[in-house]
Amino acid sequence: MRIRYISQEIQSRLLNIDDSIKTMQDMFECIKDDKYTMSGKNKNSHGCRLHMPNSSLFIAMPGYLGGCYNVSGIKWHGPNIKGSGFAETTYMLMLNDIATGYPLCIMSANLLTTYRTAATSIYAMQLLKKQEFLNVAIIGPGKINSLFLEGILRSNKEVKTIKVKGNTQKGVKNFIDYFAKKHDVKIYETKSLEECVKECDLISINTGFEYESVADMPILRSKWIKQNAIINAPSFFRMSDKFLINDAIKVADNFKMYQSYIDELGYPAYKSLSILGNQYADLVHNNKINEYEIVSISDILKNQKREILDKNGIVLFASGGMITQDIALAYDIFTKAKKQNLSTIIEF
Repeated sequence: MRIRYISQEIQSRLLNIDDSIKTMQDMFECIKDDKYTMSGKNKNSHGCRLHMPNSSLFIAMPGYLGGCYNVSGIKWHGPNIKGSGFAETTYMLMLNDIATGYPLCIMSANLLTTYRTAATSIYAMQLLKKQEFLNVAIIGPGKINSLFLEGILRSNKEVKTIKVKGNTQKGVKNFIDYFAKKHDVKIYETKSLEECVKECDLISINTGFEYESVADMPILRSKWIKQNAIINAPSFFRMSDKFLINDAIKVADNFKMYQSYIDELGYPAYKSLSILGNQYADLVHNNKINEYEIVSISDILKNQKREILDKNGIVLFASGGMITQDIALAYDIFTKAKKQNLSTIIEF
């Protein structure tokens, strides 16, 4: 049995954001048709958490994706230690044939994770867009938001102004310099979150997960946000429960995944893992909002809950990362690498 090892360098030659968006679209069609399985009691868990003696956390994300993919896979990552000094978590992924269990390929998955996260958010913005994205706010100008903004600019030519808020002067400058040279837009740094988000039609916040407590996280106040703006939220941040209960249009990649977190982490899940989807799940759990108020992408594709989406209001999109996204993009990489003979063969 021969296995293909696909390095990150090879992936960088095969990946592009436009193809990745299309892959996420195809993947969500499988979710809509219930042609997938993830771990956990409700078959929608993000993954299995393994706590190590050195306080590190490793996560195994097994799953199956049907439809045009019909393949199983697992992504494994760690150490996920706050303040560890590591630049990033190390990811690896394996795809398996579902009939034999034989491994099809093994690959580094850091770059893949960046692309699938950005592509999912771009696809969601396409589905949720209510008005032109004239003004865009980027909070956290890192790798994922760089790819996200590139995809938004490629598909939304109306963008005029980009405001950027980051933690380091160097990171902000590099981000601004790159996009100023490549695109005909006005782009500049802001000193506060309020200044960054005011009058923006699209806000993407991705400041990471390195916070000691909820109190340390960036907070967005609803009074700063323009009516009908969309907030893309794939990382930790805060908004008030009151706003979520009374005013926000609440959208998620897959709400069932956040319900699974309550089973795994206990209530309140947001205290343990402060992502927006867990804030939704906690509010449903304590009967502050009705589960029907949460719109998953599969609902949109089924043309359900239109009365919620068609209301005027600020739209929040919770993105938490699913193994089905990883499997879909990994399978596309595997197919391209096999066709172009761009991989290392390992004897199994």
